[in-house]
Amino acid sequence: MTNTSTAERSRTKQLEVLTDAQHQQLHRLVAEGNPFATRENFAIWVCVQYQFQQKIADLYRNPTLKSLLPDLEDRSRLPAAAADLKDLGQEVPQADVMNADDLTTAQVLGWLFVSEGSTLGAAVLRKKASESLGLSDEFGARHLAASPEGRARHWKAFTALVNELPMSEEEERQLGEAAQAAFTCFAVELRNAYGISA
Repeated sequence: MTNTSTAERSRTKQLEVLTDAQHQQLHRLVAEGNPFATRENFAIWVCVQYQFQQKIADLYRNPTLKSLLPDLEDRSRLPAAAADLKDLGQEVPQADVMNADDLTTAQVLGWLFVSEGSTLGAAVLRKKASESLGLSDEFGARHLAASPEGRARHWKAFTALVNELPMSEEEERQLGEAAQAAFTCFAVELRNAYGISA
């Protein structure tokens, strides 16, 4: 196994550096879309969240990762996003679904790195949804709720997996490219949903 302290300096930190520009772009897109202006605008955001979570739903069932992180499948926010859409009077949209069998474990981790990482920033979004729109963990904003063990511990368990899993140089490359692809995918869906020009 890779030394955890070394891996933390190299793998997850390098992923954060690698995707930082895309992460910042997403912050700008969210601000431009202004999902907290009205419930209708927020519903568009939830649709994007649902479509992204639907796209990667199968990745949460990766057998290799599930054996190392038993709660992996339960981490999917797809059911919560579907319930939020129902609360907001929206139909559940369809989305392309990725097949986990078509990806390496490293690629799956890259996509999940972006999805799992977004749960940290969701704390700020949850507060805005509550203060601006009157939504909560029980109505309309379930997909932004913290896990029972808390956001930090939830994220730490996932990053420990990313850091400790042995990878070749090729797998490291796949991990990074998959994380970038996930950010690009979410940004495109957000632009399309809110009609934001490139």
